[in-house]
Parts: sequence; structure tokens; C-alpha cells
Amino acid sequence: GIVLSSIILFIFFLTFSLLEYYGQFNVKTRMILFWSFMLILFVLIIWTIILPLLKINKIGKTLTHQNAGKIIGEHFEEIDDKIINVIQLDEMNKKDNDLIQASINKKTSLLNRIKFNGAIDFKKTKAFSKWLLIPCSIILLFFVTGKDYILKESSARIIKYNTLFEPNIPFDFVFNQKLETIQFEDFYLSFK
Repeated sequence: GIVLSSIILFIFFLTFSLLEYYGQFNVKTRMILFWSFMLILFVLIIWTIILPLLKINKIGKTLTHQNAGKIIGEHFEEIDDKIINVIQLDEMNKKDNDLIQASINKKTSLLNRIKFNGAIDFKKTKAFSKWLLIPCSIILLFFVTGKDYILKESSARIIKYNTLFEPNIPFDFVFNQKLETIQFEDFYLSFK
């Protein structure tokens, strides 16, 4: 979730910053960009942080033991339906039947030999995290080439969306002399 959220946020940050830098939008458009980014951030926080934390703390819709057993059985062929059998036997065990308890103990000892950390596929996460390198490399490229002002200025304008910014003029004035004179005398200014 963190990798996916980072990829999405970096892509939107780059897109919105470049759009603002080259478009130099008005207050309303910058407000839309700002609140769109905040909405995306809010949805990602809920989707990748809050909902998983709620599930870990068993708040809201959770899996039944039967469903969890089926999912685990799908990941491990050697388990198959042993977990479901143990759960069903445990439900029958409410009457303290010694035969059922012995069967549960035997199946549990078989399950103890299986390493469940094999269910987590870190190769998928590593492969997915390679996509994070693309937006990070682009951002790093802006800083290495000295064009970081593009991201800094445009993101500052988006954050201060309700401030009026005048577009930069496409030329410079070069003065050929000092800008000093005696008070109340005429001053002739030459420039390029």
C-alpha cells in the first residue's frame, strides 16, 4: 500500500506541478489542482492505512474462520482443507469429546510443520516498487539539472492557490548606468 500510494502521489505531484508551471493558471484552477491533490491524498490514506489498521484490529467486516481457512488452503497445497476440518472439529468439540480432541491435536501438529511466511510474496512487492523509481528519478533529475525551481515555484503557487500571481514577463531590462541622481533633477534612463 505504501509503495502504491507513493507512486500515485509522486505522479500527481509531478503532473500538477508541471501543469501549473507551464500553464500559470488562475486562482480557480489552482484551487481545483490543490483540492484534487488533497482528495487523492485523503483517499489513499484511508485505502492504504486506515482500512488495513481497522482490519488488523478486527473492526468492521472481517473474515470468518472458515473463509480464512479456505484462503490459507489456496496458498498452501499441503494444507488443503485441514484447517477447515480443524475448525469444524473444534466447533463439534464443545461437548468435550476425547476422540474429537485427539483428531484436532493430530491435525494441528501437521500444520505446525508448515512455514506460513512463505505466503508473503516479497518478489511482487520488489517488482512493484521498481515503478516507484520512475517518478523519483524524474524528480531527482529536476534537482540534478538545476531545474528544481520548476517544481518548487509551481507547487508553492498551488499551495497558495488563493493568492494572485502575476505571470513572469518573457524579457529582462538591462540598465546601462547607475540608478542614482540628484533630487528634483531630470534623469535620463537608457536601457536594453
